[in-house]
Amino acid sequence: MRQTDDLRRIVDEFSKFARMPEPERRQESLSQLVREAAMLALREDPEAKQVSHAQFAQALEVVPPSITDDTVKYYEQLGRQLMKRGRDSGRRSEDDLYT
Repeated sequence: MRQTDDLRRIVDEFSKFARMPEPERRQESLSQLVREAAMLALREDPEAKQVSHAQFAQALEVVPPSITDDTVKYYEQLGRQLMKRGRDSGRRSEDDLYT
C-alpha cells in the first residue's frame, strides 16, 4: 500500500513538472519580430542561414507592440457589445457595428 502511495505521489509530481507553461500573449507584429531576429543573426554572422531562439528572445525585447492595450480593450468591448446586441435582437449583423 505504501509503495502505491509513493508511486502515485511521484507520478503527480512528475505531471506537475512536465506540464506545459501557459502561453504568454503578446501584441507584437510577427513580421517585425522575424525581421529584427534575422537582423540580429546577420549582425552576429553575415553568412547566417538560421535564427536562434536566443535571437528571437532578444528581438522580443526591442520590438514594440503593434497595438496598444487601449486598442485591445476597445475591440474586446466592441465584441461584447455585438454579442449582447445579437443575443438581444436574436440576430447578428454588420449593421450592429454602426448603431
